[in-house]
Amino acid sequence: MNRFKGMMMKRFGRIFVLLIFITTVLLINTVTAATRWSALHWVPDADLLDNNAIVADVNTFIFTDSIDGTVLKPGLLLSYSVARWVNIDIGYAGDVTFGLKTRILGEETQSWVPSLAVGIRGCFSSREMYYYDNDDDKFTNELYCAFAKSIEPIRLRLHFGVLSIPSYQREAFNPFIAFEKYFGGGVYATIEMNRRDKDFIPSVFASWRFWNSRFEISAGAVALTKMFLDKESKFDAGIVSTPAEGLARPGIYVGVRFNGTFTNIGNIGGLEPLETKVRKHEREIERLRYDVDSLNDAHNKDKMRIRILDSTVAVLVDSTLRSKDHYHRIVMDKLNSLRVFYSQEPFEPELVKKGYSEITGYRNEIVPALLAISLNIGVDKKIRKLAVSVLGRIGTGKALDALIDILSQAKEADIRIETIIGLGDNKETRALYLMKKLANDPDDALAFTAREVSKKLEVHTGSTAPEKTASKKESQQYVPETKIGTNSTSVKPGTAKDDTANKVVRPEIPSDSIIWEPLEPAVVQ
Repeated sequence: MNRFKGMMMKRFGRIFVLLIFITTVLLINTVTAATRWSALHWVPDADLLDNNAIVADVNTFIFTDSIDGTVLKPGLLLSYSVARWVNIDIGYAGDVTFGLKTRILGEETQSWVPSLAVGIRGCFSSREMYYYDNDDDKFTNELYCAFAKSIEPIRLRLHFGVLSIPSYQREAFNPFIAFEKYFGGGVYATIEMNRRDKDFIPSVFASWRFWNSRFEISAGAVALTKMFLDKESKFDAGIVSTPAEGLARPGIYVGVRFNGTFTNIGNIGGLEPLETKVRKHEREIERLRYDVDSLNDAHNKDKMRIRILDSTVAVLVDSTLRSKDHYHRIVMDKLNSLRVFYSQEPFEPELVKKGYSEITGYRNEIVPALLAISLNIGVDKKIRKLAVSVLGRIGTGKALDALIDILSQAKEADIRIETIIGLGDNKETRALYLMKKLANDPDDALAFTAREVSKKLEVHTGSTAPEKTASKKESQQYVPETKIGTNSTSVKPGTAKDDTANKVVRPEIPSDSIIWEPLEPAVVQ
């Protein structure tokens, strides 16, 4: 019975001390500062939540005992912002645990001033000792003073301060330090170190926040030195430990946190002074300025990429133009050499053959230049005929396409004759219709060449020109002529009675034709 009364008096004493502390805190005339959700997990911090904000933390600490094996220590902590300068914590750590934190200084006062907060944690039950599987209640009611300062250019926030348990001399002064680094995309990493049982305990955590930073998934390694070193500071990796090895237990921390707001509970934001609201808008403006700067940086990078692409395209275009001019000069030189070989006396066929071999060796690369020269009426006609002849000797699909273009666009009869000969030598049937049409050309040499080449193509390939509706001129009826001094009876061409004056005579093929081989003459009586 006396033991029960002693326990009750002890509990009431703790609650009384806690109420005095809360009353004192609420009476402090604090300086407001920026509110934020800290990414620390093991040591306290100087960051406070905004009005009516709440953070729910569900976590588990896992370690391996040499006797009990793997041990799981689930925990729960709920943090609530009574005001922008007062936060309370309540949760479960083997028993009910309670904490309170208030801000004294904020970074908004001066750019060089850090955030400063004081608080108490581990009332009734210490979370840290619970994780270490230590039920000694001497570690409860731990006071702390925490500082924090951000280094914005490198996205780093420094935390440091002092933990103290006044009733336990061994834990009366325990400094701590932590580094919080933001990598972007909601990813944080923290390195936290605190002193416990006269031994510094380093820990590392990684966190990822998503869904507008409302949820956080985190994991970490606690007591790294004991995880990789034994009592004699020799390398020994593992999380197996015993109580005899020290107070801290090496283990793995895993947790999930949620950040939200109680919007329907009385908001004391109306008590905020106008200066505080102005500062809040300034923070928002500063954040937007950072976003604009980021967009400008991205835009400048895109402009740089576009300039690089433009310069690359310009180089390629310039190279292409230079290549085109280069081939044009080569073709003109070779064609001039061929013209000289044909005109010199005595004529040497071997030189002509060698000249053709040199120029046709370029194949499709010189086809555009040959096509341009063939259709350029400003170039000497002999050179143009030689260009058409070379296209026929190349004989590739690209070269034959060029010959068909020349046949449909050229106006001079001798250029067309060379084109028809080149198409005939390559047995190109796609131009049969044009040849049939040119068979009725007023120029006798062009008409004769077109008729003869189309006939030979039809004989050798079995192809015929596609039927097409005859033009008005072609469909005119034959009107016989009446000879003066002869009978009035008309005689149709092609009959045995045809007059000798109407006999068709084969036109003379130009002597400077390059690859013309005599065709069988048409005999028309």
